[in-house]
Amino acid sequence: MNVFDGKVYGFPFSSERRFNNAVLFNQDKMNEVGYDHINKDRALTFDEMRDAAKKIAATGMPGFIIGGNQLGRWSNTATMLAQRGGLSVGAVGLQEGMDMTTGEYVYGADEYVAGVELLLAMNADGSVFPGALTINAPQACEFITQGAAGMIVQGPWNIPIWEAKAQGFNFGVSPGPAPDEAHLEQSIWVHQLPNSGNMMWLNAAAKNPAYAGDYFRWLGSLDGQVPYANVASCADPAIFPETVELADLSERAKWMLQMAEKYVRIAPNAFIHNPGLAKVAAAYVDPTPNLAQAIQGLFAGQLTDVKATLTAVADARNKALDDAIAKAKAEGANVSREDFAFGNWTQTEDYGPAEYAAL
Repeated sequence: MNVFDGKVYGFPFSSERRFNNAVLFNQDKMNEVGYDHINKDRALTFDEMRDAAKKIAATGMPGFIIGGNQLGRWSNTATMLAQRGGLSVGAVGLQEGMDMTTGEYVYGADEYVAGVELLLAMNADGSVFPGALTINAPQACEFITQGAAGMIVQGPWNIPIWEAKAQGFNFGVSPGPAPDEAHLEQSIWVHQLPNSGNMMWLNAAAKNPAYAGDYFRWLGSLDGQVPYANVASCADPAIFPETVELADLSERAKWMLQMAEKYVRIAPNAFIHNPGLAKVAAAYVDPTPNLAQAIQGLFAGQLTDVKATLTAVADARNKALDDAIAKAKAEGANVSREDFAFGNWTQTEDYGPAEYAAL
């Protein structure tokens, strides 16, 4: 959100409507093991992903790779898998794993359990890159272009990099896997349309603000968005979806952008609803283990019983949030647990200003 009380505080010029945890795969290997029908319009089911990974591994190439020493890869992947199962949870920060209709953390839900069990099953099959727990995400992304694995769950920023630096690598893209065919068209969610990481700001004391205004006006038009898209490709998408057809983009970049338009919706953002929650975030202390640490521990065999482990994480995080809210209220913040619950959210539609106003 870049407008508060009618005043513009920042200029967003790119979109967060991205499929940040898609499946990128070695096209030749997928064809070889009978999954040549997987593409931007057809995701793998969980069973198919496990089967494909196992069959690729049987050819001498690990079927799946993940940058397992980078904790966020576990939580991001598991949350995407849960969303693809239809669980209406947030994706990042304090809202990660939170049912956005109730405001409660639900890591122990069947959808989360099924997603984590998929990762563990591929590992038990011997389909995962050996030493996955010792590499980070950039290393995993580099290794797959060198033929070290068949599939990876990763984001659109890899497309222009791979096409430029690994031109001999034949790869395909598809949405993140779904638990079954009934969920193949299931949406996933991000919490805002503008990418706040790419926000532009104008110094209030600027001597020539009109010049900046003219530039903002151009960049915020289709005439400005097309050349921006020519540079950013699908990594940081232009905020206008029309640029997909107008910009000079590779076929794969277009596929990633089309997938985002089809599957990614904007979920409620509690911090837009009540900016006072920033004081809750400042007071919040994440428990250990958190989701990422718990999944990493399960994968390493240090923890057992997926549902019990994830339920314990949810219980600890619910208590930690309650404690943070109590502390913020004691310091004068007008906040409550209800600020995180959005009963008027339709999960297949973007949540925007009209919906916030109706609360």
